[in-house]
Amino acid sequence: METKTEEPISTNDPFSNIQFRDIFNLEEIQHIQDLFADANGVASIITTTDGRPITKPSNFTRLCNNIIRKTEKGLSNCYKSDAEIGKQNPFGPIIQPCMSCGLWDAGASITVGGKHIANWLIGQVRNDIVSEPTLIQYADQIGANRTDFLEALHEVPVMSAERFNNVAKLLFAFANILSEKAYNNLLLKIQIAEREKVIELVKASEERFQLLFNKAPLGYQSLDINGNFIEVNQHWLDMLGYTREEVMGKWFGDFLAPRYKEAFLERFPLFIEKGVNHSEFEMVHKNGNLLFIAFDGKIGYDLHGIFRQTHCILQDITERKHIEQALKESELKYRGLVENSPDAIVIYTDAEIVLVNKAGLHLIAATSAEELIGKPFIQFVHPDYLEFVKWRMKELNKGGVVLPLAEEKFIRLDGSEVEVEVKAMIVRIDNKPAIQLIIRDITERKRLENELLRKNTLIKLTGETAQVGGWEFDAETRFLQWTEEVYRIHEVDFTFNINISIAISFFESVSRQVIENALKRAIEFGEPFDLELVLITKKGNPRWVHSIGKSYQENGKTKKVYGSFQDITEQKRVELELQNKNEELQIVNAEKDKFFSIIAHDLRSPLAGFMGLTELLTDDELIGSPEEFHKLALMLKNSAANVFGLLGNLLEWSRMKRGLTAFDPELLLLNSVISESLIQITEDAIKKDITIDFEIPGDLNVFADKNMLDSILRNLMSNAVKFTPKGGTITVSAQSDLVKMVEISIVDSGIGMNKEMITNLFHLDANTNRKGTEGEYSTGLGLVICKDFIEKQGGKLSIESEEGKGSIFSFVLPVKSDKEEIKVIKSINPDEKAMHKTNQKSSGLKILIAEDDEVSELFISHSVQKLSKEIIKVKTGIDAVEVCCNNPDIDIVLMDIKMPEMDGYEATRQIRLFNNKVVIIAETAYALKGDREIALNAGCNDHITKPFGQFKLISLMKKHLKLKQSIYSHF
Repeated sequence: METKTEEPISTNDPFSNIQFRDIFNLEEIQHIQDLFADANGVASIITTTDGRPITKPSNFTRLCNNIIRKTEKGLSNCYKSDAEIGKQNPFGPIIQPCMSCGLWDAGASITVGGKHIANWLIGQVRNDIVSEPTLIQYADQIGANRTDFLEALHEVPVMSAERFNNVAKLLFAFANILSEKAYNNLLLKIQIAEREKVIELVKASEERFQLLFNKAPLGYQSLDINGNFIEVNQHWLDMLGYTREEVMGKWFGDFLAPRYKEAFLERFPLFIEKGVNHSEFEMVHKNGNLLFIAFDGKIGYDLHGIFRQTHCILQDITERKHIEQALKESELKYRGLVENSPDAIVIYTDAEIVLVNKAGLHLIAATSAEELIGKPFIQFVHPDYLEFVKWRMKELNKGGVVLPLAEEKFIRLDGSEVEVEVKAMIVRIDNKPAIQLIIRDITERKRLENELLRKNTLIKLTGETAQVGGWEFDAETRFLQWTEEVYRIHEVDFTFNINISIAISFFESVSRQVIENALKRAIEFGEPFDLELVLITKKGNPRWVHSIGKSYQENGKTKKVYGSFQDITEQKRVELELQNKNEELQIVNAEKDKFFSIIAHDLRSPLAGFMGLTELLTDDELIGSPEEFHKLALMLKNSAANVFGLLGNLLEWSRMKRGLTAFDPELLLLNSVISESLIQITEDAIKKDITIDFEIPGDLNVFADKNMLDSILRNLMSNAVKFTPKGGTITVSAQSDLVKMVEISIVDSGIGMNKEMITNLFHLDANTNRKGTEGEYSTGLGLVICKDFIEKQGGKLSIESEEGKGSIFSFVLPVKSDKEEIKVIKSINPDEKAMHKTNQKSSGLKILIAEDDEVSELFISHSVQKLSKEIIKVKTGIDAVEVCCNNPDIDIVLMDIKMPEMDGYEATRQIRLFNNKVVIIAETAYALKGDREIALNAGCNDHITKPFGQFKLISLMKKHLKLKQSIYSHF
């Protein structure tokens, strides 16, 4: 519905968001709608632009209201129809059949300010054009009951098309009037609202002005052209104590101190002329006090530029004036203090010195202030401190007031350096900011500090070197302090939180009880203590410490207990080591005595006999039978064997005691090692008709040092043969236990020992020497060597013996074995003594003897003569190489190692360059560990130590040449 064709209001206008309900009273509109419907006999309703109801329906027929609109499809069609006929149309109403049921409807749009805000709809009438069958068909479409639909249809009023058109035009005119009225009313309402808003803003502005005017922290006054008051604010009145009535209209000069009234008369015309002014006056408070007031004013003019009034701001500066006066007085006093200060004081602005006192002149070695005034302060700073000083000044200028003390270094005018302590602060000189430096010469203090530091460092180093620290316990507060060294002794960080309970807990149980009692008695009775204790450090390390404590008392009461704390672990270790060394020394002395005893008696005795026998043999007048000469030779042999055995044991024992015996354990096949050792005693066993059995697992291994094990077996089995009578038995056995150790036993049926002898066996200072069953020589040194070698390899020697019943010597060694089966490998019995008989003469080997010692060469030649077809003898290594080169058919070379011109090792190497088949056996008298390995590395097949017997030599030759029984059976 439209009544005007004016331009639509902008979307920014309030009309853009207007709603029907905003501008119409719905109750009034509902009443008008009901009257219109009743007067014209039509149904009526006002809806939104999309057809949704705003008002309640007026005269709605039962067909539309209770049947069609009660179905979902019918209601939807009604909304669509209402929206269609309510479309905005400025030229008249829209008249058309209802899109829902075909009844006639009409509509007019309601617009405000060009905005379509609602539809006013009428209708629900029928005329002759409406087809009843069509309506019944529509009832079926929307799912309505036919009977009810027809009954309600007949209730619908009938109206001619002409009349309905007239009613629709009336509706259009009516809606047009409503739209125009609403538009005008809305414009008026908006104007009124804007006016009220402006009034409200003006009112608020006035309130704010009044608030600022009266609540402003500064006084305000306005004077007319004669200097009389037009206006003052509340702060002005409060500041001077007057009421408004006492001020308004009065002359300003009446409120000034008498000496300022004439000044006001002179200045006020100038103020009016210039338009601005700043003045300071002394005004009289109502109570008679004088106030210093600062004025800042401007002139207010009318539209024609004519003076209208003054506007002045007033500020009470009385306090400031008093402060300025006090500052002036203070500055005079300050200058006096500066001049008389014992510390140097320097003030500078813009980096230049403006003031320096007498102490400052002395510090910089100046004679007058003129030497320093105007010079840059920075030129006196030592280069090492230049950046530091610049940084401090920068920090001060950032807004700091005072910089804390800092140590710096200056350069004096004479070029010398001075250590100083500087404090910097901001001050004001002549009402300008400046930097004041308070400087103290600390050269002497620094010298003393450095000296103290040097001494403390020396004390600290001394404490650290001696591992001595200090402690102090406050008996009242129970506060405990440690020095750094005490922390180090306990192996804790310096930040470790310590107290007396924790400190005591470091000590082991016995020491803990001792220190607790000592500390308790020190506190209660003032008793000092001096203790050596054991503690366990934080890291679990045991340490011996020496703790000394003393008490400090006042009025007979202990205040503190303090003392020293020293790590004496190393000292204790040395003491213990000295104690052990002393014990070892006693043992060594005993062993030395035994050693000298052996040399003095046990070695000299057989040598004396040996020399006597040789003297007899060289006597030209000696007369005897061949049997007697054979007996003398046999005695010589036995004497030499005893001396050699003794020398061998002495050498091994000496090397062992000096720590020269190398220990190189390896995995060894026990059967093989024992078999080799048996060869060395078999000859003596056969001579005494002793049966030797050994029961060794064929695959049993031991983890041991080869040379040590050889020595152990040789000595134990030699002793067994020595102390077993003729026809006796010796059993060598070995077995592995569950903990992977092998036990080796040598059991004999000999003369045995009593308990006292067993106890003293390993005491060199006890005399346990005795001869064998056939008078064999013995020193007891071999058993000492056995025990030491066994223990060095982690084993233990056990002895079981009973006098007259034999002995059992057993020892254990680590073992690695795959099987535990025990079986007899070999048995040696007296029947084999036939090996020593010479029944036939055989020959077959071509032998080279390289030996420079005539006696040794004679013995070897005689020993192998029965095996040889040819024996070649040389005395140097060079000759040995030449002979081998010229005689490639040589079967075996018996090579002495120590020969002139070329030793046996080098000769062997040369021979191996052209002959790899010949067997070479090295001979040496050194008997040192490693000789065998050196010989094998040089190219020898085996190694034999001098002196050796025929049996051992022939056995070794048999091993490498695999000779037939016919060749060696006579041995």
